[in-house]
Amino acid sequence: MNHFLWLDQVQPSHHCIVGEQALSLSKLMQRGFPVAGGVITAIAFEQFRTAIDWLDPLLTDFSQSTLHLESDAKQLQAIARQLRDRIAATPLRADWLPHTWQTPALLLRPQVLHSGASANDWLAPQICWAEPDAIAVALKRVWSEVFRAKSLLFWQRMRSGSPSESHLPLAEIQLAVLVQPISAAIASGRLRLSETEKLLQGQPGLDGISGLTDTILANLLQGSSASPHHLQLNSHDRSPDCLVRTTATAQPILQPSQIQQLMQLAQAIAAEMHSGIEFEWLLTDRFWLTQVRSLSGEVGLPQPSLASDPVWVRGLAASSGQAIGTAWVLNDETIPADLPADAIVIAKRLAIASFHRFSIQGFAIEQGSMTSHSAILARELGIPAIVGAIDATRQIKTGDRVCLDGDRGLLYPVAIDRQLTGKSMTVKPSAPIRAIALSPPHLSPTQPKLMVNMSQAATLETIQSVPIAGIGLLRADLLLLDLLQAPATVSTSIQIKDRIRPFAAALHPRPVFYRSIDRSLQVSGRPLLGLHGTSSYALETSWFQRELLALRQLQQEGYDNLHLLLPFVRTVEEFEYCRSQVEQAGLMQPSFQLWIMAEVPSVLFLLPDYVKAGVQGIAIGSNDLTQLLLGIDRDEPQFAHHTAMHPAVLQAMQQLIQTAQRLNISCSICGQAASQPELIALLVQWGISAISVEPQAIETTAQAIAAHCASRMPIDRKFDFRDFH
Repeated sequence: MNHFLWLDQVQPSHHCIVGEQALSLSKLMQRGFPVAGGVITAIAFEQFRTAIDWLDPLLTDFSQSTLHLESDAKQLQAIARQLRDRIAATPLRADWLPHTWQTPALLLRPQVLHSGASANDWLAPQICWAEPDAIAVALKRVWSEVFRAKSLLFWQRMRSGSPSESHLPLAEIQLAVLVQPISAAIASGRLRLSETEKLLQGQPGLDGISGLTDTILANLLQGSSASPHHLQLNSHDRSPDCLVRTTATAQPILQPSQIQQLMQLAQAIAAEMHSGIEFEWLLTDRFWLTQVRSLSGEVGLPQPSLASDPVWVRGLAASSGQAIGTAWVLNDETIPADLPADAIVIAKRLAIASFHRFSIQGFAIEQGSMTSHSAILARELGIPAIVGAIDATRQIKTGDRVCLDGDRGLLYPVAIDRQLTGKSMTVKPSAPIRAIALSPPHLSPTQPKLMVNMSQAATLETIQSVPIAGIGLLRADLLLLDLLQAPATVSTSIQIKDRIRPFAAALHPRPVFYRSIDRSLQVSGRPLLGLHGTSSYALETSWFQRELLALRQLQQEGYDNLHLLLPFVRTVEEFEYCRSQVEQAGLMQPSFQLWIMAEVPSVLFLLPDYVKAGVQGIAIGSNDLTQLLLGIDRDEPQFAHHTAMHPAVLQAMQQLIQTAQRLNISCSICGQAASQPELIALLVQWGISAISVEPQAIETTAQAIAAHCASRMPIDRKFDFRDFH
């Protein structure tokens, strides 16, 4: 696989493998700003790490286990040295890197993703010649920075929060690498522009690039003494005349016209990002941007500071958007009725059954992952959320004013008198799905159809102008949340029918795959292997029969685009029982299709038998398939690094797709992993029929499908799945 992306190829869906900096630079580049280079994704680092022959038994299972560090400094240094020696000695397959570069040299910058991102300030970058061997050596040196003794201590403390604990989950460290061209540099430096500050710093050559000099530019305060090469622009004086040279003989690094160019560039970037900004610049034949960051994220949204805000809760950014409000810490999993209007819920976990009752600004929970049902529902409701927020219920108290940042996975207190005076305290919701011009859904016979996962009718309006091929997953559990809190009655089928009809009408004649109820999702603290899916239908038939009646009545109204998707099917006998119920309900019309979710591993061995019994298609549920194959609970944050890109899961998905092809039935995928660019490339290669994603991922998934279909290669029968883990 190609683990290198040019910055103009980076899409928002790549965020989890390239990091915030590459994504920011890519956005600016695509808007015409002077940015160049690319990024080596975090998957390359993970692939290389798992390929290392560690020799020492202590480190054999290093990439998939927790390394225990003792307090002995010499032992720590010895471990660090051994780790780095093995990295240096391991050959690097870098045939996925470009063979030619339009520059003599390259700058490689480490970019730690997720909760370790603050390490980017001190992990050393590397400069190398733009030649394959030199790049390989430099790249391994960048990766080795992660395993210096000081780095190992940092990861330990990031994870535990206490020096007394010594559990180091090295397999969770994700590292991308920015690759930027370096030529004869006249000067380099940093520029900071905000409402109250205007600061320009520079040095000859490359010395102004952070990490390449001992001078810490960010700590140079206004009014302090500067080194001979620093240029400082007064906050209130906007003329070039305020440049101060520390000696009468020093030559100016930048001419007034160049300073003016930089300031104009800064103002344009600030306008684009809607905030104050700070960026690093490089001057060759023109100015280039090498790093950029927003100083305030969003206008009116206070930014946290470790120094000023002692409580700092980090988690996984599960649903985008930001909110400022009143913390409400729950003692159990149920959202209460007496919440303030601006409530931000803090809990160990949330029962999704209580979501329908009350409106909340957002939530942070200690349990959960990107694929947990609370995270899925938050994304569709458009409220910010973070999951895996360790100790959030202990560090935050009910009544605290807090800021929840669902884009960066942060929760921190806000001092009203210091940061919120005169500022709005409303939610900045997740970005709406904008109308996009995609290729027609049936561009070619071999191109997978693009479909969407849904459960909330309010979201229908956002996809009206998007040429998707249909709804690949209509989640009954979330669609009928409130109805499921009471026993089924005579009127229940009418209520279900009224909930489904808007989706069938909005998409007609495009297909809508309705996944029937899994009542176990409504049960708090359910066991992973409890009474799930179709196994419950024979024990308690009332809900399933009412669902079938609602579907039949909609068929009779003319909605012949509705199909049934059975959840969590364990055995052929379970399917045969459900099929008999479907036949008795009169649903088996020529236009109707009966599918099953392919999420219980037994389907890998029973698919031919399922097809003989009447299965007409399968939808791979990558979320449950992953946790069942790997024996994990997706609601436990410590397992969040186990994803559908695990080699066992990849092999299972390939087997399902190719078996479906052989049996002449359709195969789709509708889990969270379906929108990952690296997985899309494989799905296209294997010949999947359809890819169904959340509404926010439609645009980037469409672009990824088109790109991979355009360059589709024959399937490599010798493909090594370990390349992805």
